[in-house]
Order: sequence, then C-alpha cells, then structure tokens
Amino acid sequence: MHRHRGVTLLELLVVMSITALLLGFGVPSFISTVRSSQMSSSVNSFLSDMRYARSMAVRRSATVVMCRVNKLDDDTNPECNTGKTLDVDGDGLDDGWAGGWFVFEDVNGDSAFNAGETVLRLQSKSSAIGSIMGSSNSNKFSFTATGRLRNVSNATTLTFGGTAYSNAQQRLVCVSMSGHVRIAGDGLSSCS
Repeated sequence: MHRHRGVTLLELLVVMSITALLLGFGVPSFISTVRSSQMSSSVNSFLSDMRYARSMAVRRSATVVMCRVNKLDDDTNPECNTGKTLDVDGDGLDDGWAGGWFVFEDVNGDSAFNAGETVLRLQSKSSAIGSIMGSSNSNKFSFTATGRLRNVSNATTLTFGGTAYSNAQQRLVCVSMSGHVRIAGDGLSSCS
C-alpha cells in the first residue's frame, strides 16, 4: 500500500474558490474602512488646527490666521492662497484646502503672512482626501483676540471628500461667525 501525500486538483480548486469568495466580500469592506479612516484623520486634523488657531488668538490677545497654502510643496516659506486653483489629485479641479494650510500670528493685521510673522502650525497637502472645498470660497480664517472670526463673511460650510467619495462617505464641517467649528455629518447634511 502506497500513501500519496499532497492535494488533489479538486481539493485545490475548492480551496481557491472559497478563498476567492472570501476576498470578494472582504476587499470592498477593507477599502471602505481605509477611506473612512483617511476621512476621519483629515477632518480631525483640520478641526484641531482651527481650534488651535482660535485658542492661540485668545491666549496671545492677537489676530491669528489659518489659511490655505498657495503652493503644493512649499513647507519652508508658505504663502496664503488668494483664490488660486490648486489641483492636488490631478483631476483638473480646484481641491481647496486639501493642498495644505498653515496657522500664523498676524502681527500687522493684514491677514497676509509677512516677514517677521511666526508660523505656529503647518499642515502639508492631503492626497488621501480628494478635496476640501468651502461654500463661500474661503481661503483663510482670521481670528480676533476674542476668538471670533474677524470677517463674518468667512463663516462657511466645508465639504471634505472628492470624486472618489460618495455623499455618505463625505463629511460636512461648519464654521460659524463666532469662530466655532463642528462636523455636521455626511455630504448630504447641512449646517442649519
């Protein structure tokens, strides 16, 4: 009597079929989990920096500005965006705040980053999130010593996500006139 070791072709096909079936169910769920994690990380980073800018304005009794950057890869000498289109993900559309942002103390009160002013925080571009767009085309948030927005027209709604995200995966962030920032919900929510 000879004992054969190994597997038959039929056994191998059954194992491969079961593996393919499990991967077919698992991969989409994994991709959704990764996107959700990237979205949460980006939104939390933005909220953290907005709250930081507001608290630094109050703590320093000065004007502190958080603005989106004008250049994609400039961490050494940032400049505020004045409405220039910034395409981070290569789709030809403006990606807004996804290009990055920085927080600085605005010593002379002109809401522009000038020589001698200190960068308090710098966030590089986010390629994980396709775009972060504001409803009122806000390029900067300037906080007064009381923590309120210097210009009430900067109160806005920001939508986090891009073409790769469904409305359910997107996040809506509300910035009020008082300078408070909060998450309203997914891409179908509103700030009212």
